[in-house]
Amino acid sequence: MKRIKKNSLVTGLYALMLMGIVTGCDKDVYNSGNDDDGKLPPKEDYFDFALTGDVQLNVNYDAPGYRAVIEVYDQNPMADYKTKKEGISPIFVAYTDINGKYEGKMNIPTAVKEAYLYTGLFGLPTCVKLGASASGYTYDATKSTPGTRATNGVINDDKVPFKLTHGLSGTDRYDNVYSLTTWNSNGVPILSGYLTRPDKVGAANENIGVVSTRVRDFLIAYNVDKNNIVAGACGNAKLLREPDQVNIKVPAGGLSMSVSFTGELAAYKNSFGYYYYPTGQKIGPAEFYKMKKYLAFPNADLDALKAGDTVKLLYFDNNGNASEVFPEGYTIGWFLISNGFGGVMGVNSATGYVNQIEDVAYSSSSPNSTYSRFRNTCMSDDTGTDRRFISVYDQKSKMYVIGVEDAVQGNTPDDYMDLMFAVTTSKDLGGGDLEPVPPTDPTPEPGVLPLSGTLAFEDIWPGGGDYDLNDVMIEYNRNITFDANNKATKSVETFKAVQKKGSATNNNFFACQYKKLGKMTLPAGVKAETATNSFVIETSAKEIVEGTVYQIERDLTGLNLSQTDVASDFNPYIITKKYTTENRVEVHLPLADMTSAADASLMTKDNAYYVGSKDGSQYPFAINIPITGFVAADETSRIDLEGQYPAFASWAKSKGTTNQDWYKTGKGAK
Repeated sequence: MKRIKKNSLVTGLYALMLMGIVTGCDKDVYNSGNDDDGKLPPKEDYFDFALTGDVQLNVNYDAPGYRAVIEVYDQNPMADYKTKKEGISPIFVAYTDINGKYEGKMNIPTAVKEAYLYTGLFGLPTCVKLGASASGYTYDATKSTPGTRATNGVINDDKVPFKLTHGLSGTDRYDNVYSLTTWNSNGVPILSGYLTRPDKVGAANENIGVVSTRVRDFLIAYNVDKNNIVAGACGNAKLLREPDQVNIKVPAGGLSMSVSFTGELAAYKNSFGYYYYPTGQKIGPAEFYKMKKYLAFPNADLDALKAGDTVKLLYFDNNGNASEVFPEGYTIGWFLISNGFGGVMGVNSATGYVNQIEDVAYSSSSPNSTYSRFRNTCMSDDTGTDRRFISVYDQKSKMYVIGVEDAVQGNTPDDYMDLMFAVTTSKDLGGGDLEPVPPTDPTPEPGVLPLSGTLAFEDIWPGGGDYDLNDVMIEYNRNITFDANNKATKSVETFKAVQKKGSATNNNFFACQYKKLGKMTLPAGVKAETATNSFVIETSAKEIVEGTVYQIERDLTGLNLSQTDVASDFNPYIITKKYTTENRVEVHLPLADMTSAADASLMTKDNAYYVGSKDGSQYPFAINIPITGFVAADETSRIDLEGQYPAFASWAKSKGTTNQDWYKTGKGAK
């Protein structure tokens, strides 16, 4: 806070205003200053020193019925294909609409160079890298190229039956697997009209996404219910069923059916299909190996399919004639080839065989080998410990929803959601002994937008200072809760004093103003200032013990504010020297408005908008740095000096177009 004779950070006035922080109070709440002409220079003449900016985000999952919480990260958030890294926070959070779309602005650090889109909603791609352009960030499933994960092209023949190359016997094999469709090199079915996406499904005439989400919520809750946990398995293992419950017995008069892909959480590119046989026939490994099997989804992966993609199953008579109606007296079963479109899985140390997916039913070329170990295909006629299919009955849609585990149960219990599909039948067959999913509509959980950063103030405005920006330093965390319509319901904000003792000699008081205050709940030592829509910490920053935290909770119900509205409504400031309710000295972020309690006459051309401009240079009296843990400049050491943050000068001279991450270099990198 000590004065210096000359500030040489930047010469000349800045003519470009960057995307900046939206102020938290109404405009024109103070007069125009005491300059000779009675007017302040245009704000556009000043650099706002903002380290965040508004950018456009456009997301289209092309998923009717899927309302998803989306999170944007400035790095890949995934530790593996379905597990997020620990210790990282999103830079933006929002809900899509009911069709998986979002269009809006997000305020993110200007230092962000690439961004990743994440959602935990089953049925949508878990994590994708956003496309970046001058107009913002975009993900559009209708324009994305499927097949981004590499494939060895194991299932490589689009004829019927298709050919499985390089079987373990050393020869090409067919294994009685036929295909309903042809596909491209990414496993995307290309037969005209083969894939459909019905607008509505089931008895309740709902979007498939609504059914999928209802069942997903049920399975997640069931999986963690302590009443369902059994030794060595997850809760969903209790949903495993014997063949007579998972398979579908065709009733009198025949039956038509279709399967809808609802999502997957697999590391493999699995292949999925069905088979049928006379009801009552026992189907074991040998019988399964010899019978005809029909491939429905060559690549049951979100790289190749979209949630809701639907295939109508076909019955073939002894002469090869196809029909959409399965005759009475038959039972339909399901099979999955683990990593069937993905390729080699490696050498099996227990058997010595190369565990390739080409070998449909067994881990070796011999159909007499042990079926239950190291095999790559599961069938719904498996029994006992070999079962990998769970099934539930959705009471509202009257659909069967089936989940599959794509590997033999290992040490880690699986949730049986490596592949999930819903079955639509022309007749309601009832749920039988299957676990019923209650007919309730999914209730979206509240979303939370986390915002954090460090506020640093120089307290000798309207004059100059030592320009160390450490007189008052406050770390903040703002958690804005919002509903499925992106309307904010509350904000819980913590402010932690982190300035070092002795950084300032003045009694400075931290405060924050909002346009829409809501109903505040304040801790001891914090005062509501209704005249300015602010709260004020009543203890001088000089006296506050480093690390002291103040939590402010605001109820925003009924204000019709989006989470982005609340995020931008943020006008932090300090009251210098002493706390008064009129004609006081306030220090705000550059280009932010002072409150009605401030002495507006103090603002001149030399210090307009909290930007110093003496000697032809500009510098801020406050800054909002979008990280916590920021290491302050040394006392009386200008922030842009060597040994401090020298890249700050380049950033300022470029008007924010270069060195946007200056706060992570220099002293911040130590």
